[in-house]
Amino acid sequence: MEFEYRGYTIRIEAYEDTAAVHDHAWHCTINVTGHVDTWRDRFTAEQRFGSLAAAEQGAAAIAREYVDAKLAGSGQGNAQV
Repeated sequence: MEFEYRGYTIRIEAYEDTAAVHDHAWHCTINVTGHVDTWRDRFTAEQRFGSLAAAEQGAAAIAREYVDAKLAGSGQGNAQV
């Protein structure tokens, strides 16, 4: 899943953990890339999700919060254009 948010490209890679004991759990890796600078970041969501749809939706929310916090902490507070 890939989408644009506040001047950043966010790509979510969801994968299933089939070794989970009681339930299948979905994990996500989140990639964030800026459009006008060379900044990029990649991290794994700490949460586990019960389905692919829940994983993509949850990881998208985590990624948006991450970008918002990064912009707020940068002193810019403005999205890239």
